[in-house]
Amino acid sequence: DTFPVTVTLAAPYGVNRSNYIVNEATNVESKTNITNLSITTTKFTFNVKSGSTITFKNIPYGTEYVVTENSGEYTAVIDYEDDYKTIDSRFDNVSVAITNTLEKATIKIRKVDESGDPIRGAEFAIYETYNDAVAQTNPVTYALSNISTDGTVFEFSNLKINKAYYFVEVTPPPGYVRITDPITIRTGADGTINSVDVENTPQIKMPETGVSFMIHPSVIGACAIILAALALIIYRRRLQGAAVYTDDKGRYKRK
Repeated sequence: DTFPVTVTLAAPYGVNRSNYIVNEATNVESKTNITNLSITTTKFTFNVKSGSTITFKNIPYGTEYVVTENSGEYTAVIDYEDDYKTIDSRFDNVSVAITNTLEKATIKIRKVDESGDPIRGAEFAIYETYNDAVAQTNPVTYALSNISTDGTVFEFSNLKINKAYYFVEVTPPPGYVRITDPITIRTGADGTINSVDVENTPQIKMPETGVSFMIHPSVIGACAIILAALALIIYRRRLQGAAVYTDDKGRYKRK
């Protein structure tokens, strides 16, 4: 990873600050681990690789400095408290360490039925991309999961902030239809917990045999249309079969 860092220098006390200008040639000793170096009067801005050390030289005694970082999805901790720090030693070097900690996010999934009541017994897998979720390849292994004692709430922590994750219901709750499409849930940008209810449709149970069948509601609708069409065809054929001629003028009556 690389991190955008800004180092701002202010002239020592008693020095005309408008004449105090830093430059790359005399003040930056090593540039092998930085990219996109930009210098504006008394400010250095650059990207630094994780684990790298950058050295600034020929900084006059009494110079004030401040180090900042745009850490993005990381929390940056800089090891001094003041906004500005003064180089107050004539001989000793000054070190500033920046410690970055990746911010974490949490997603909670609560399994519910059509009435919003909690149901238990589901199993989930989590993926970083939609294609992986569909193929069920490369599951996320860094997520920490926890299931509530009643088995209805799934908590996935240690996730990246402000990122979409794709959940696959591997096993549905007993008596319910499995959700086949990946469930997309995005983590918050500030690491807050994102709680989502995921609803399952109950299976259709045949009371005569006690056997359960998993039938999607769309299949039920299609079957109803087909049955209605068959009933109409049978009705028309019965009308035609019941019509017979009863007199010599070609008139007929229905039996």
